[in-house]
Amino acid sequence: MKIIVASENQEKIDGVRACFPDAEIITVDANSYIGDVAFDSGLFVGAFNRIKLGVLKDFGYEHKDWDMIIALQSGYVQKKDKYYITDVCAIQDKNGLLLSNGPMFEISSVLYKAPGKGVRLDELIDGKSKAKGVTTVLEYISNGLLNRTHATYLALTQTLNSGYVNLLRKDFDMSNQIKFTNQNTKTLNNRCCEIVEELKPFNDRENWLPEA
Repeated sequence: MKIIVASENQEKIDGVRACFPDAEIITVDANSYIGDVAFDSGLFVGAFNRIKLGVLKDFGYEHKDWDMIIALQSGYVQKKDKYYITDVCAIQDKNGLLLSNGPMFEISSVLYKAPGKGVRLDELIDGKSKAKGVTTVLEYISNGLLNRTHATYLALTQTLNSGYVNLLRKDFDMSNQIKFTNQNTKTLNNRCCEIVEELKPFNDRENWLPEA
């Protein structure tokens, strides 16, 4: 099996390899064409763009041999009155397009609004990440419980078990696609919420950000 990964991030590549240990993996530094930060339905747009525009068009894979193209887009989601960080995964195979998302972690409204004010969350954690031994916002929020490789693996497995979607359908609403995806996600999220409650990490972080 030949898989194209629309990223050169080694942790994401390792997550794909964990799902497909025997596959031939080709990496492509694909553009999302949505800017640096993705919100809500923009996560799906970014993941889809990495495949359609980044891999297929920019890198000319439209007529090349491949079995699957995998793209992931991290970002921030508002559902009702709560705010989350998650990864959306898009998988293109010979039969169509699969879309879903990995575990969702609740964040404060201040953190959700920060990127829109030009504040990068990865920059905010940089000063403390070395001491904690973490490199991503997900790792920091979950106190190291979920690293990028495992987050990629979970997003991939959930997407592989989802149904094909037709983006051209008039009633297709990307904003309704993001959801708590399965019981494992809920359990993991609940555990991370317990950690957050135990450590009260958001109290610090809100002091780093502009007023909401």
